[in-house]
Amino acid sequence: MKDFKDKVAVITGAASGIGYGLAERAAKEGMNVVLADIEEETLAEAEKNIRKIGVDTLTVKTDVSKADDVKALAEKTMDAFGAVHLLCNNAGVGIFNNVLEYRLVDWQTQKFLRPPHDGRNQETRRHDEIAVKNSGLPFLNHLKTRT
Repeated sequence: MKDFKDKVAVITGAASGIGYGLAERAAKEGMNVVLADIEEETLAEAEKNIRKIGVDTLTVKTDVSKADDVKALAEKTMDAFGAVHLLCNNAGVGIFNNVLEYRLVDWQTQKFLRPPHDGRNQETRRHDEIAVKNSGLPFLNHLKTRT
């Protein structure tokens, strides 16, 4: 993509850190930005700052370990903007111990490694649950393609 103006960026973990940096850069390039994060207060502050850049924004409180939250993020994004041109799956959980010393149970307790609540791995969902809408990128697994 060479022209970012008026395109739509969806960024998880957007309230702080790398996610916020990605959102800020996307906005400075003229993209409308969907900010998704689990931290509501920080998310509201991030939106206020990104909005000052002069682009349209949408915030969606999202816990990416919850399938329903991801589905809501996809639906609200499409309702607001009708397309997604850049998706940054940035949300995650920090590991503050030596990775080489982790046991299987330690990894299993990390939210980002648990399967969705229905027991199916998100990457193996049926292809009709993956949308490609006005872009070459698969969006979120729970988003239905709209006509």
